[in-house]
Amino acid sequence: MKNNVYINKKVSLSYCSGYSPDEIYSIVRTLYKECGGKPLKGKRILIKPNILSDHRPERAVTTHPAVIEAVIRFAQDEGAAKIMVGDSPAMHGKNFRPEKCGIYEVCVRTGAEWICFGKKYSERIIGKHKVFIADATNDCDILISLPKLKTHGFMLMTGAVKNTFGLIPQLHKARQHAVHNNTKTFASFLLDLNEDITPDFILMDAITAMEGEGPSNGRPKQLNTLLASTNPLAIDIAAATLIGYPPLDIPTNREGLNRGKWLEKTEDIEYLGEKIEKLRPEQFRLINGDSGISRIILHYLTKHIPFARRLQPRPVFNSQRCIGCQACVRICPQQILSLRKNGRTHIEIKAGQCIRCFCCQEICPENAIDIRRKFY
Repeated sequence: MKNNVYINKKVSLSYCSGYSPDEIYSIVRTLYKECGGKPLKGKRILIKPNILSDHRPERAVTTHPAVIEAVIRFAQDEGAAKIMVGDSPAMHGKNFRPEKCGIYEVCVRTGAEWICFGKKYSERIIGKHKVFIADATNDCDILISLPKLKTHGFMLMTGAVKNTFGLIPQLHKARQHAVHNNTKTFASFLLDLNEDITPDFILMDAITAMEGEGPSNGRPKQLNTLLASTNPLAIDIAAATLIGYPPLDIPTNREGLNRGKWLEKTEDIEYLGEKIEKLRPEQFRLINGDSGISRIILHYLTKHIPFARRLQPRPVFNSQRCIGCQACVRICPQQILSLRKNGRTHIEIKAGQCIRCFCCQEICPENAIDIRRKFY
């Protein structure tokens, strides 16, 4: 796949009443043309949804299968030579198939090839770091990214830039959290990754988004919106604006604008289709992040006053809900979690070594991990 730098600053938004593949198909045809999508005839297409874990579609954890079906049908009708759909959730093996969320069934029914990125991957240099990347990125001509709009405990919001992180297979993602162990350095890494492997077209599923304790334990929130662009930074800024975040509160947006590669300022975005003001919900429960002067103060305090680190939100484990599956123990990039059974299941944490990536909460199948301030 060729890696091109896009200066297209268009973001197109559309109202969508629900998850009818026919309605979504019609919208995709319009959005793809409006945003300047590349010709698909004769091309090998890789579709990258967001499959954090295999949950039912109504949980709003994954990209909805109806969106994937509509994009597959669109690519087929445009004459694509081959269509692949792939991802590699951290806690699933190399033979993972997204069956519960309905994506695998869509692949079978439409004839698209399902590829688990954990089967074949190769090392490449991203920025200054060696990273494993799915070989499927080298086997396609066009990469279509289908992120799900959700809040995110670590990065506040997950969208197009974060979806590309899924090209790193399985638990190799955890290593990147260990290396890039704060929001600033992790955002920089994500931008490096997107600059090296830039999606050719992005369609963001915000028909039902996720608010609250995202990206896996929040609440579904109906927005009835599809967003599209060929510019990952522009679409993430639009998505942040849609749900009520000041765009620069999102670390990847801040880093992207500082680099000036895709955008130099938010006002550069050319909006098409529906107005954001018309689509914006009256209420959307966000994750509060530190911004502006508060980030500077908190950085100083935690660097020079060790006790002040306890003021930062951290994972708090609920032993009543924990089932002892140890998914959090396996995914923790710092390896600071352990399972204890003293009459009841309990996860212990070496709190002083926590980097606040919140991978544990993200992966917990029982919503047994809260993020809050606690004096250990």
